[in-house]
Amino acid sequence: MDAAQFGEYLHLIGFKPTRCDLTALKTLLTRHMAALPFQTLSTVLGEPVPIDSGSIFRKLVAQRRGGYCYELNLLLLDALTLLGFEARPLTGSVIPNNQLEEAGARTHMLLQVTLQGQPWLVDAGFGGLAPTAPLLLESEKTQLTPHGQYRLKPHRDGLVLCAVTGATQQLLYTFDRQPQRRIDLQVGNWFVSTHPHSPFRTRLMAARAVPDGSRHTLLNTRYTLHRPDGSRRVRTITDAASLLDVLRSCFTVSLPQTDGLSRRLQQFLDTHSGGDAGTQSVRGEGQVQEPHV
Repeated sequence: MDAAQFGEYLHLIGFKPTRCDLTALKTLLTRHMAALPFQTLSTVLGEPVPIDSGSIFRKLVAQRRGGYCYELNLLLLDALTLLGFEARPLTGSVIPNNQLEEAGARTHMLLQVTLQGQPWLVDAGFGGLAPTAPLLLESEKTQLTPHGQYRLKPHRDGLVLCAVTGATQQLLYTFDRQPQRRIDLQVGNWFVSTHPHSPFRTRLMAARAVPDGSRHTLLNTRYTLHRPDGSRRVRTITDAASLLDVLRSCFTVSLPQTDGLSRRLQQFLDTHSGGDAGTQSVRGEGQVQEPHV
């Protein structure tokens, strides 16, 4: 980002630079995640996902379309660097179905931010269960965020990030602190966005965490509002107009309402239809994880 783009980014998220301390980092992450949603619309539509700084700024800030881990965290990395924070990228392997032994390739990107010699995990790009506050990397204690509790557990030469709900732990991803080059990120992004077996090609996902402690999530035709008290409001989306409205009003994703886009989204919804239509209010503990990779 150049100076003008950086100013536009700060205006969009509503952040005024202060000191490079933990309070500022928490505020920056909260504002970044509220203004810039996670979404996989681009990959579902078969669009390319370049991750150079210019392309990321254009899509996320200028066009207000949101993105996934490589885009969201690389934009955040640019902002952190310009603000004077010590930050660098890391990569990890997503854990499917809570089965640690089934963790796949390094297709998830996160950040390490160091403050006064202490390393913190910062991740704006893990969809419906991304931690909305920095997590101290060198602690095995449960850590509280505005949207739930998390723990970091040792695993081989690295760590496992877990979401904690009561006595239940959801294993999210495993990672280590090995330095990552830009080409490493490009390879992971290429796999996620183009490989025919990548879930990002076939699952329409979106997530947005708002400062009041609630989260909006979307998985194919199912939109869910997760409230801070643990209750959920679930709605089944059956038509493209409703999907575009939800993306705009709940996820702040701006898309042109063209006939071509509407037809493609309707085809996707028809292919993935199922379950009861309408709106439901249900009780449940914590957040429901939408599939990531």
